[in-house]
Amino acid sequence: MHTGRIRLTVNERSRATMASAGRCGCLQALVTSRIHRATTSLAAAAVVVLALTSCAASPTTSFRSKAVKDYVTTALDFMSSYGLNAGSPSWSAARSKTIAATSGDAQISQTHTSLRAAVAVAGDPRHSAFQSRGTTSGTKARTVAQQIPTTASLGNGATMITLPTHIAGTENDSAYVSAGATSILAADPSTSCGWVVDLRGNQGGDVYPMLAALSPLLAQGHVISFVDRHHRATWVSLAGSTISYRGTKVEGDIAVTAPAGGSSASTKPIAILQSPETASSAEAVVLALLAQKNSRTFGQTTAGLASANVSKTLSDGSVIVLTSAWTSNASGATYPNGIPVETRTSTDQSTIEAATAWIRSQCGG
Repeated sequence: MHTGRIRLTVNERSRATMASAGRCGCLQALVTSRIHRATTSLAAAAVVVLALTSCAASPTTSFRSKAVKDYVTTALDFMSSYGLNAGSPSWSAARSKTIAATSGDAQISQTHTSLRAAVAVAGDPRHSAFQSRGTTSGTKARTVAQQIPTTASLGNGATMITLPTHIAGTENDSAYVSAGATSILAADPSTSCGWVVDLRGNQGGDVYPMLAALSPLLAQGHVISFVDRHHRATWVSLAGSTISYRGTKVEGDIAVTAPAGGSSASTKPIAILQSPETASSAEAVVLALLAQKNSRTFGQTTAGLASANVSKTLSDGSVIVLTSAWTSNASGATYPNGIPVETRTSTDQSTIEAATAWIRSQCGG
């Protein structure tokens, strides 16, 4: 059992200021791309120098402005390298169209509309964005970012854990992880039947603290994976009480350690509550819990954003948030249309009742 403060570890390679890429990203200064901790915002991140990537060749079209040409080329090369759909014929056409549309622009700001359309083709348009400098996104999610996991007894040996949204980059990662892991361990002795994990209002954010907060419920080893357009899977794993992502030689590593672990909690049944609002990193948590030995989902199909994003900050401060991979687990399945529910319910109350009844049935109640 590990005790003490939570450690957030980032490989020194991810501190480079001239880099890009990753598998699930969050915003980073200059041209550094970081894995989106959620499931958007994977935390510290993947670092790759664009000159070393197999990007498409720079456009040969004559541009009115060299600054515009460099800006557009950098953006399009990033999309070509990491976009989930950048291997498709539609992307080749979109890239050419973007070059033609921006070649006559005199100012970088004039290219934003065209690049925004290109991002929607290279990545999943529902989970990708081109954010001009000074714009904001995810306002609704950020207003609840400071919430922490809570537990409540449902009686008769069942305990409910509510896991809220947690936005990448917030400063209360330690409080979030500690609240989840320690409350599960505290409730474990009285939780004789099993757990109900409520993800219905979780809209995503930073997947690592979410998984670390639930680490007492997870079996050791591979937890979830991110599968890119080349069908290459990169795993997030649990060792002891540490959730970690091992990057490639050109990527940074990530580790989030909970303050405690090693309980019997992971051997008990888990009922997972989900809804259409369960999105992005929250869907990754659903997949992690579904990989446990005795788990079942209740509610409705999730949002269909079980994917990973990479982010890149451009020279003018604008940010590309680009879908780069699908989220999966040991099953290898991906869920672009949402994670289907196993026991469908229509109301919040009926969802809790069905989940609780199932949990109690697992211990003969």
